[in-house]
Formats: sequence, structure tokens, C-alpha cells
Amino acid sequence: MNRIQVARKGKELAPSGYRKWIGLLIGVFYAVTFYGFLFLSREALRLFAITRDYDIPILNSEEQQFYNIWLALLAGILAQSQVICYWKDYPNKVFAPRDYRRKVILNDSNVLTWYFMHWMAKIVVVISSFFYMPFSSDHYALGFYPQFKYLFILLLLVLFLQPWLSIRRIYKDRALKYMGLAFLFISLNALAISRIKWIDVDGINNMFLDKNIVYKHNIELPEIEQFENYYLKSFDEVLYVFSDTLEDKLNTRIVLNESYVRKKDLLEEIHNLQDKKRESDRSKTSFKLFIDKEICMGELHQIHKLLKQAEIRKVHYAVLPVDKAFDNRYYRITTWRAYLPLFYPDENLEWFTIGLNKITSIIEVSLYENGLSINNKSVGYADFKDELKKWIRPGERYLVRLCIADNSSFNSYAQAKAAMRLTFEELRLNYLNDNYSRGMSFDAYENELVKEAINSFPKSIFELHEEYFELFDVKQN
Repeated sequence: MNRIQVARKGKELAPSGYRKWIGLLIGVFYAVTFYGFLFLSREALRLFAITRDYDIPILNSEEQQFYNIWLALLAGILAQSQVICYWKDYPNKVFAPRDYRRKVILNDSNVLTWYFMHWMAKIVVVISSFFYMPFSSDHYALGFYPQFKYLFILLLLVLFLQPWLSIRRIYKDRALKYMGLAFLFISLNALAISRIKWIDVDGINNMFLDKNIVYKHNIELPEIEQFENYYLKSFDEVLYVFSDTLEDKLNTRIVLNESYVRKKDLLEEIHNLQDKKRESDRSKTSFKLFIDKEICMGELHQIHKLLKQAEIRKVHYAVLPVDKAFDNRYYRITTWRAYLPLFYPDENLEWFTIGLNKITSIIEVSLYENGLSINNKSVGYADFKDELKKWIRPGERYLVRLCIADNSSFNSYAQAKAAMRLTFEELRLNYLNDNYSRGMSFDAYENELVKEAINSFPKSIFELHEEYFELFDVKQN
């Protein structure tokens, strides 16, 4: 009698009697345990991704259901290996021929479990390193579901069929019956245990999102063409300005870091924060401003004055790109850098008067509630850059005076300022290409030529708020 006949003679894959039912109970226990481990590991990855402003990756109901069933099926497949090991792992009888086929089944089942655990550990490390760290937003750009859902299904099929290769070589067609029963049992068990709520996922989401000011108050950021990426430093501060209702845009609410403050107390709160810092860090402190795009510029101007009194010069406005390719939360480091003035006209009118007397051409850009104009000519935002270029001439001592009405929105202000910056950059690049005919990018030119272009088209912008219109005889539209 050869070895194969010994393995087949009077033996089935599932033993008879109590060992069969104990094995099935062990399988259910392992499946539930593995599923709980995988489920909590997934939630741990989400918690690792929480950002400084309490933004947490959220899975919608469809994604949660898919991942829960997938993890439950995966746990069932791993438990299947444990059941096979329990059924087939027993000592040989004395002087009995060595059963190599049974050892192959045991080896395949054991290797499957540990090899998958080792592989999964490496995958988790890679994913957590690149996509779920607080300094990264890549997990908002790379979604595994539904783009790669069939990859998940193929992975389950490979893992499920792997231990059955050696089983089918021994039990031939009878293995198909066992495989079908195993597939049915694992599927039904997965549907059942995937409904287990190990933790309150919605409660965790709400706990953090309730502290996320942008999400809680639905702050909508302006979309502009020009921006940069800025990572907050340890000594930087975050300021939120918003209104709970669109109809009451003048009644703004302010949040400094995580605390709600009144406008009249903002200066004192900033001083308290600055006093806690080292002297070397105070001068480097920058404020990141989350300003709702519908906030009136009159309200924002008052906040700017308070920041200036606190000796804050540099601010970074949180913005969004015009052509977004991903979710808004992906662009959490996208900002627009600006500097607050050293002083305002009512603080040093003589200095402003002397400077204006040296200007030969004043290009007046008016920003009001319903649009904007250039030298009393109404223009749309789409034609703003082309119209502005007509009034700027190289070598001329010009000044773009941006007259900002109190009822104009922050969104229109941000778009206008971004368009102005792009206008000057395009004029400088066109100047270099026209005079030196190299067709290169602006940064590729030599420093001397870059300085020449900047001197020919200096970025001369003077912001004038409605509070100072009378000082400069500006007529409001």
C-alpha cells in the first residue's frame, strides 16, 4: 500500500465525532478574534491620521460595509487554516508509515497564516508611513475603494484557494465538496460577524469633528489661481473667522486656536499667547487664517489692525486651488502668504502723502459688493488681468491703488489680489522673452535679468480700506 492510499484509506478531511464540531467552534472563535484585531487595526490607522485641526479620515457607509465584510472574510480564511491544523495535526502511530501528504496540508495551512501576517505587517507600515501620518494628506488623494475593489477580491480568492491545492491532490474530487462547504461557511460567518461593532465609529468621528472648526461651522475657503504650501511651525497660531449665517455676515465669530474669543478680547488673548513664547520665537510667529469667503472686508480689516497691534506681520490665508483634483481636505497646507502693513494711513498720513507725490500714474482698482472696476470701468474677474495690463507701462512710476469697500467679500479680495500677482509675473516674463528671446521660465534667467524685469514692473500695490477713503478723496461706487 503506497503513501497516497494510506492517506485516503478510510479518512475524510473532517474527522468524525466531537473533533469535527470542536474544530468548527475553534474556527468561529478565531474568525471573530481575527476580525476584531483587523477592525481595530483599521481604526487605529485612522486615529494616527488625525491632524492638528482635528481632521480625521472618514469612511462613508458604503466603504465601511465593504471593508467590514472584506476583513470578516479575511479573518474567516485565516481561521480556516487553524481548523485544518486542528483536524490534521495529530501524532503518527508507532511503526506507522510516515504520512507526508498530511504534513504538506499542515505546512500549507501554517505558512499561509504566518506569511500573510508578515506581509500584512509590511503593508500596514508602508501605508501608515506614506498616507496616514499627520504631516501628510495623501490619503485624501489615493482611495482604495472603489478604484481597487477588485484587487481586494482577488487577494481573498488567492488566500482562500492556496491551502486547497495540496488538499485536492490527496482527496481529488471529494475536495471540491469540502471547498464548497468551507466557502459557504466562511461567507455566512463573515456576513454575521461583520455586523459586530467593536467600537462606536460614528461616536469617534463626531468627537473629533466637533473640534474641527472648519467642518463644524462649514467654513468655505476662497479658490484662487496662485498659492503655496506652508507647514505650521510649533510657534505659529491659527485663527478662524466665520459667520454662522450668510444673512448675518457682519456678525462674525472668531476662534483662536481652539478657543472662541470676542473681537474686543482678541488682542489680549494674542498677547497672552506671545508672552508664553521665547523671545526668539515671537518675531517669527505667523498666523494661519481660515477666513470664510463670505466675510466682509470691513470686519476682516478690523482683525488685521488687531494683529498689527500685536506686532504680527506675516499671515497665511488658507485657500483652495481653482482646479481641484481631490477632496478639499487634501489641500490643508495650501495657503496664500501676505504681510500686514507697518502702519495705516491714519497713523502716518504724511508718509503716505510724500510717497504718493512721487507717483506719476495711479491705477485705481475698486472692490465693492457686486464686483470690481479699474479706473471707474467695471470689469469681470475673467477679464481683470488683461484690462490691468493695459494700464501698466514698463519704467513708469505707477501705483495700483486697491480701494476696498467694507461690504466687499473676502472671496473677491483674494481673487483680485491673486490676479494682480499673476499679472505682474506675466508682465515680467513677457518682458524677458521679448527682449532676450529665450523662451525660458522666469526662474531660469540670470539674476541680473530677473532684477531688470522686476525693476521694470515693480509690484506696487497700495491697499486702501473704506475707513480711509475721505483722507485720499476716493469716491465710493
